[in-house]
Formats: sequence, C-alpha cells, structure tokens
Amino acid sequence: MKTSTILLAFIFTCLSAWAQWEPQNSGTTHQLNSVYFIDTLNGWVSGGWSDSLAHGLILHTEDGGETWEEQYIGIGSGLLSCINFTNSSLGWAGTKYSGNLYRTVDGGITWEKSELFEGLSYKICFSDSLNGWAIGSPNWYGNFYGGEISHSNDGGITWETQLLLDPQNGGLYSVFFIDSLNGWVSGGDVNGSTGFWDAFILHTCDGGNSWTYQFEYNSRYGYILRDIWFTDTLHGWSVGGNGPYQRGVILKTIDGGNNWDTSYYDTLSGTFGFKAVAFADSFNGWAVAENGRILSTSDGGNTWITNQSATEQDLNCVYFTKNGHGWAVGDSGTILHADYSQIVGQEEFRCSGLKFDVRVYPNPFATSTTLSYILDKPENVQFTVYNVQSQIVY
Repeated sequence: MKTSTILLAFIFTCLSAWAQWEPQNSGTTHQLNSVYFIDTLNGWVSGGWSDSLAHGLILHTEDGGETWEEQYIGIGSGLLSCINFTNSSLGWAGTKYSGNLYRTVDGGITWEKSELFEGLSYKICFSDSLNGWAIGSPNWYGNFYGGEISHSNDGGITWETQLLLDPQNGGLYSVFFIDSLNGWVSGGDVNGSTGFWDAFILHTCDGGNSWTYQFEYNSRYGYILRDIWFTDTLHGWSVGGNGPYQRGVILKTIDGGNNWDTSYYDTLSGTFGFKAVAFADSFNGWAVAENGRILSTSDGGNTWITNQSATEQDLNCVYFTKNGHGWAVGDSGTILHADYSQIVGQEEFRCSGLKFDVRVYPNPFATSTTLSYILDKPENVQFTVYNVQSQIVY
C-alpha cells in the first residue's frame, strides 16, 4: 500500500489563532462610524461628535493605518455616518442627522457638499464612479421613521428618489450593491400599530427602478437588521438585533436572498445586537457589536466564533479587503486592524508536489471539507490529516 501523509494547515475551531485585532492610533477620541479601504494601504474613516452644531470628521491613511491624518472637519456639517470610495480619488461621505452628502474628487483633500434629502442618511454605496445609492429616513413622525432610497447616476452630483416607505414600515439602515443592477437594503423598527419589531430586506435586480421584499420578520420578540453584505449575486449576510430581549442575529443566504436562514442567534439577552458585517470572500466574514465584540466565520456563516478585540469600546463598522486585511472602528476614536491574509482567498488547496494531485475545498473550513485526488496509475492511498497543533484529526 502506498501511504501518503498530508498536513492541512487549517484551524477547525479557532480562527482567531491565525490573527489578532491590534489597536491603531487614530489621533482622536471622537466617535468613528464608518471605514472604507480601496486596498491594503489606502483607507478612510468617518465620524465626528454631536453637540448643538454636530461636527464631521474624516481620517485618511496611506500606510494601512500605521498613521492617520485628519482630512476634514465640518463645523456644523453633521455627524458623518458613512463613507465610500470607488478609487483613490473619488469618494463620498454622508451625515447621520442633516441628510447632507459630501463628495471628493481628490482623495479627500477637499470635499464639496450636496443636498441629498431632509432627514437621516445612514448608508451610501457606489457600484462604480457614476451609480450610487443612499438610504435613510426623510421625515420624523412621532417615534417612527419612514424610509427613502435615492439614486445618483452622475457620481453623486444629483439624486432622485427611487422608493419612499411609509413610516409605519420602519427605517432603512444599510444598502449594498454588488454591481449596477443587483442591490439589497436592510432595515426595521418598532411597528407603530402593533408594537411588534419588524425586520425586512429589500432587493432590486434593475438598479433600483423596482424593489421587492425578500425577507420580512414581524414579532413581539423580533429585531432590526442594521447591515448587509454580499460577496457575489448569491452569497449574502445581514446582521442586527435588539428587540425586547436585546439579542444579536445574523442571517445568511446562498441563493441571492430568495431564502434567508438564521446563521447565528444570541442565546443570552443583553447583547444588544450586531452593528456591522463584512466578508473578504464567501467563506471568511466578521460581525462587530457593542463592548468591543467581534465574531468571525471561516465557513460562510455556518459557525461563528468570538475574536479577541483588544477593546471594550462599542464597534460601529468593519471592513475587509479581498486579500484579508480588516479594520473595525468605534467609539472614543477606536480603530482596530487584523491581518487574515494567510487564510483568505484560498478557496481551493492544491498539492501538486506529490506523484498524485490532491485538492481540498473549501479552504479554510470550520466543520467539513472535501478531499479529492487524481492518481497517475491505480494504487492504494492513505491520507492522514493533522491540525496545526500536529494532532491527528482524521
């Protein structure tokens, strides 16, 4: 019998052994709400502080966060809640309370203000340099918000309302477009007529000209969905929480949102729910919450584990590049960085140095994977699988 031993360099239960979240010096103690990187070196963070004027703040790095430079402070501009770039020059930042949008064409050196709509602009997303979407709540009705989706086809210079929701239908919290046609919006609130918690996800396949409900959950013990992320037209995740029991929830779809399944649900109350989610590929993702809480998955959301985050500050946003570098931002000027490049983007492991071809997929994995091999000629093969602690697991 021909015996072959292959060492699979994966972690079955503890993804955090590969990387740690390390704090970066932001140079500020103000609240940070959003982070966006165009590559591993160039990124921006938006936030500010609230008082009678509400000041906006933007930080920029050209060295992966080793140093951060203050680019913009808008006195009375409004607290900046979101930021998005399509390249090193063109970017946008939105305010949380004034409904203003700021646009830069020189990488953030200067910002120009454009009126978006009255009310809240929680999130913005541009699929390219021309097509972008902004979501928020244009009006205040007692204790309830309505929701508005606006679209720009000229790089954010002008905007047109695509959808306006009744205030009883709840507010909008996040928008994500995978291209100029396919996009999703998540939201929810307390229903004024029933007192129940409503969560929903909207979908468009025509650039926002029409929107349909893909997911609706209405319950006295329900939740809201604060963020949504897709890696392609099929694989997506949405996170949120709160409700009477103050529990976090993560939803997952593998068919473009036609079906959403619960990927994770907090069993203990008082967790307050997740604020943001980001995936580097269809396997590796992270969700952040209050008190410095970070969860990660290496199998597309089938299982989630807790990461050590080196902070107890509330985390408001997380972003990952496709090669596995990530940043999380939060209160009191908190910026965390993690390098997962050694496990991201390796959906298939292939060993070609042997006399037969071995493939392992997906890679990395948490609970299961597939091993296949091709022999040059008929013979017996035995596999011994080790984990990174040199323990035989199969």
